[in-house]
Amino acid sequence: MSGKINIKTSKESLINWNGNQHCKNNDDSEFNSAIIIVNCKKRWVFMENEKVSYNERHRKNALRGFAFEDFVLKLLEYYQIEDIKRNYIFSEFKEMRIPPEADFYLNNKIIVEIKCFSTKEISFSQLLNSAKRFQREFSEKMSEDKTFLIIVGNVVDFDRIESFIERRPELEFIEIIDVRNLFYLTRNNDLLTDELTSLLSFSTEDEEFLFPNFNDSILQEMFKDEKALPLKSESNHDYIQELESWEPKGRSNCLEFEKLCVKVLKKLLNDNLMLWDDQRGSSGNMYKFDLICKIKTESSHDFWNILKHHFETRYIIFEFKNYEERITQKEIYTTEKYLYAKVLRSVAIMISPKGEDENAGKAIRGTLRENGKLILSLTIDDLIKMLKWQDSGNEFTPSDYLSEQLDELLIDLEK
Repeated sequence: MSGKINIKTSKESLINWNGNQHCKNNDDSEFNSAIIIVNCKKRWVFMENEKVSYNERHRKNALRGFAFEDFVLKLLEYYQIEDIKRNYIFSEFKEMRIPPEADFYLNNKIIVEIKCFSTKEISFSQLLNSAKRFQREFSEKMSEDKTFLIIVGNVVDFDRIESFIERRPELEFIEIIDVRNLFYLTRNNDLLTDELTSLLSFSTEDEEFLFPNFNDSILQEMFKDEKALPLKSESNHDYIQELESWEPKGRSNCLEFEKLCVKVLKKLLNDNLMLWDDQRGSSGNMYKFDLICKIKTESSHDFWNILKHHFETRYIIFEFKNYEERITQKEIYTTEKYLYAKVLRSVAIMISPKGEDENAGKAIRGTLRENGKLILSLTIDDLIKMLKWQDSGNEFTPSDYLSEQLDELLIDLEK
């Protein structure tokens, strides 16, 4: 990033934003600053006059790389790698005005660079630029026993990489882990698998999970199965038991209901939805959505294609109503106010223990018929059925279940 951007502070003064310089930042804190500097994935701050708040939510929404780095850290801890240094600046470079920094430095030997892009495949040139940057910044000034590891949240063309390295032996020290390798490494940890899936903007349903083909013996040792922590992940059966025993008590346990629903939805729909942004306020903070998700670009199931192409939506609002009785038309009309086709947000899914009453059902159909806004109402029993479908091992998926709900609504819609 280059050039200068003026940003107005809370005191109506102007802050100079210059992407050609940077300095170390105090992560997730409040700064005294007159100059904010941005470098690709990281934010760097000079300490001076004005106060600027650093918002964690904006940080994650603006740059997926931060959340992906958090995931990589959990993966490294899962394999019990003890000597992990994050955002590490080597002593050899501390006197430099702009010192190179490693995203992670492992066991005093492995320098890790993290990459995550919105496209399914990372381009060859992007990988090559990372390798050349490392060679330029690190390898010429450090001992030769270092390994450079690039961890990528995208699909890599390994055949092309190997062919290129054969012609450039000086790059043989570089190892690569792509998203297929990451899914292999997390295959026995449902929580990490779900977290990785939720970070991706593309579907991985058709990809084959591959064990990383390491040349470096230390990396082979690091990611051995026997080094992984023995973890018990919650299964569909566990979620079904929680749902079956759920007793709605209104506001007193509404947050617990939301958390349970979000966990179940991630289990069911992680490969089709991303973002998973809860308690998102409108621009004027007049109301809040319980949860908003974005449909992944490459989600190919008919249900999601219908939503994207016929309802012109890219975002799905979820509302959780922990009511002891059925929801009424009031809740339907309130949710309808959140939906706007012009901002690609015209679909909502409401989840409640007992579903909607007769008048709420009429309101759902009226909203669809008159305004083209789609609201689907699901119950706890619907979630249980979707979990059972997913666990059955047959060809039916949770998306198929939602497609059936949509078919019933559209077929029965009166004039």
